[in-house]
Amino acid sequence: SNSNSNSTEEEFTGEIRVSAKIEGVKLWNAEDPNLYTLVIGMVNSNDGAIYQVESCRIGFRSVDIEDGVLMLNRKPITICGVNRHEHHPDHGKVVSVESMARDIEIVKNNNFNAIRTSHYPNAAPFYRLCDYYGVFVCDEANLETHGMMPMGKLADDICWSKAFVERVTRMVNRDRNHASIIFWSLGNECGRGRNFNLARKALRKLDTSRPICYEGGGDLFEGTGETELTDIICSMYPNVERTIALSKKNTDRPIILCEYSHAMGNSNGNLHRYWEIFRDLSLRNLQGGFIWDMIDQGITLRHSGNCRRTFGYGGDFEDKYYVGVNDKQFCINGLFSPDRKPHPAVSEVRYLQQPIHLIESEYFPYENARERYITSSSEILRFRFISYFHSLSWSDVYVEYFYCNDKMKYVNGDTTDSEIFRYFPTADDSEEFIMINTFDRAQKCLSEYSRCWITFKWYFRSKMKWQRNNHEYHPIAIETVELCLPWPDEDHNIEINKILREEGCSIKVQESTSSVELWVKARGERFMRRCAVIDKTTGCITSFCNNASSEMLNEPMVPNFTRACTDNDRGGIDRVRHLMPRWVAFKIRLLERTLFNYSYWYKWKRLGLDPESPPRPVCDLLKLVAETSDHAIIEADISMITQHGKRLFHLHVSYHFRCDGSVKISTILNKPNGGLKYLLPSLPRIGYTFCMNKDIKNVTYLGRGPEENYPDRKSGSMIGVWSMNKNLGYDYIVPSENGNRTDCSWLLLMDNNSKGFLIVACQDGKGPGHLSFSTLLHNQRELHRATHTHQLEARKVGMHPLFVNMDLFQMGIGGDVGWSPCVYSDYLLKPDRYESSFWLCPISKSDQSPFELARCKRKERATSIVQ
Repeated sequence: SNSNSNSTEEEFTGEIRVSAKIEGVKLWNAEDPNLYTLVIGMVNSNDGAIYQVESCRIGFRSVDIEDGVLMLNRKPITICGVNRHEHHPDHGKVVSVESMARDIEIVKNNNFNAIRTSHYPNAAPFYRLCDYYGVFVCDEANLETHGMMPMGKLADDICWSKAFVERVTRMVNRDRNHASIIFWSLGNECGRGRNFNLARKALRKLDTSRPICYEGGGDLFEGTGETELTDIICSMYPNVERTIALSKKNTDRPIILCEYSHAMGNSNGNLHRYWEIFRDLSLRNLQGGFIWDMIDQGITLRHSGNCRRTFGYGGDFEDKYYVGVNDKQFCINGLFSPDRKPHPAVSEVRYLQQPIHLIESEYFPYENARERYITSSSEILRFRFISYFHSLSWSDVYVEYFYCNDKMKYVNGDTTDSEIFRYFPTADDSEEFIMINTFDRAQKCLSEYSRCWITFKWYFRSKMKWQRNNHEYHPIAIETVELCLPWPDEDHNIEINKILREEGCSIKVQESTSSVELWVKARGERFMRRCAVIDKTTGCITSFCNNASSEMLNEPMVPNFTRACTDNDRGGIDRVRHLMPRWVAFKIRLLERTLFNYSYWYKWKRLGLDPESPPRPVCDLLKLVAETSDHAIIEADISMITQHGKRLFHLHVSYHFRCDGSVKISTILNKPNGGLKYLLPSLPRIGYTFCMNKDIKNVTYLGRGPEENYPDRKSGSMIGVWSMNKNLGYDYIVPSENGNRTDCSWLLLMDNNSKGFLIVACQDGKGPGHLSFSTLLHNQRELHRATHTHQLEARKVGMHPLFVNMDLFQMGIGGDVGWSPCVYSDYLLKPDRYESSFWLCPISKSDQSPFELARCKRKERATSIVQ
């Protein structure tokens, strides 16, 4: 400005707009966050004196909606998002920059690309970090009236207009120069009203470069993410069927779920079904969503005499003295614990959101994409991958692949027994074909009658900003395919008989008034030894010994139909009612039976399926069906009786003992009679539970791992041979069912002297041909009763017996919401007839390889048993 001594400086207040055309800029996106430094100075035009200089980092990118599809830099994007609260277990809402950066690194390492700042603008450094690391942001205004009745009361109150408008405009004025923010949110669950119309108009005056979203959270009239206030259909918690309907109904707007897959405790089932439709090219405007939410908002608790770090939630502080002022554990609904330890469900999320996937080709005969196997005998296999990268190409990544079989143990997700091969793709198309000569390499891995897999791991060629460690330890995508190579049936039968034939052995049955004992003598032994005891009162195995006559069981092996309830099992009107104001709960009590669903747990408890007092087995009939020199068959009819004396189920169990000490247990659960089949929505599980000798602490299995997995949450778990002696379960803040592993062919439980027993699922056409199991340091009763981790006794493997839950079937865990039953029908165990069988085989160091025994027992035919 020009000035002289005879004039006074005029004060300027206003806005100056400057525009310029810059050639050759690199565009910003979440995969390649190119930033430039903008420097602005205020200079005296007369003498060039610099009065003030400001700088910031900016990115160039465009966000548009074209034909109902959200576009970034003129290309469609898929939101792999998560809701994030600012939270620290020790400092509450005071979050350091280091903690923010760590959260973003966690997000990027697990294939998320977007964060919704639920439900308020975050601290300013957070956005700079998102610009730098590359994270899409939905920036949300600090507006929520959730809980008011009606929810939109303030949204239509003229007295609150100024507050509504200013909370939106202050956010936009502060944050609009951040490239990471790709759309705004007017707030969360405030209903619908005139104040939002004013706030939207005020926002549009400040910024027209980004779409606006808003979910009213109320009923049909107050808005469910489909109103005129939002440019993006952002409904919360629709199930898969409704999500598809939203896409077909609203073809002019993108569908991005602002909240879905409620991660409360052991949850996030059904997630693969959402990603099947998110990747469906026929639903172009269906573009992902934000999982609820990232972090369990627990506060560190200190307990004398307990060294474990535990976290508190609603009711653990001064609020416990007041009724209805907290939501109990409804703030414990994140994918990561307060100290950022990942829940087991994170592996599922990471897999489903990974940017590279193996897709169908002529070699995949399956329809279910979660069961991948190849039956081709060709020497050359072609594997077809598809890239979902937005800006990166195949030249930015490479793949490592290796073979493994059912003799190789995985440790920390890798096997050291296999040779690793690398491939560096060069094509820039959306798909890549990898040609592999399987003849010479697979034969090194495949031994006769074994199972073989090819595992692919994709990596970035150069270290990314958000990777703290060497990038080789952070695969961005993992795929596993099983090779199924046929063999002649006659050779198979010869090998089976060769391995299983026991010459010079014998078996004897001794019966008393209270039990039936099985005694065996192996070849070379002078005396018979007891191998098992069946109790006549219950019809269950109460004792099982290995080949060294050591007792393996600490508690009997009894039928099991209950599980320690998860938060989703408890989700229903019976739970929500306790969180409502008393006058609201009183008014809806007459309508709740017709308008709302009761939880699974509510119905289980009423019918007698309570894990604290489970139904007990009562033997109606126990008889010896057959006895020869090398085998014996005992059958039992068992009724499951509730604590009130009511019969729930009837089981027929067949124990087929062999002279090597092994027993095949075949179970038939008969279809229940009467009203039970109508009153019971699903059985929690069908299986057996028992407690082992505490010396048994080494667990090896062929199934899905390494993390826990369930029938409706197993896509991200690879099939392989996994070994563990510490990571047996997961300590959820609210203890519940945990540690399950699905699709298991066999389970080996051994002590440090290689003594124990082997459980093998039978492939005899009766039942699924695989098992699920968990080995935990606490039983169902303890887990179900506890409300906090510190209420469980601290135990160590080897110092305390392991509790084994071995399931023939188990229902899913659900995950769409946490306040209503949400397990899909495919994963329910509806009252019906179920049949399955498995082998229980003693193992000692001198025996043949348990891997060989497992293969043969799994394929053993009934005819070979009774010969």
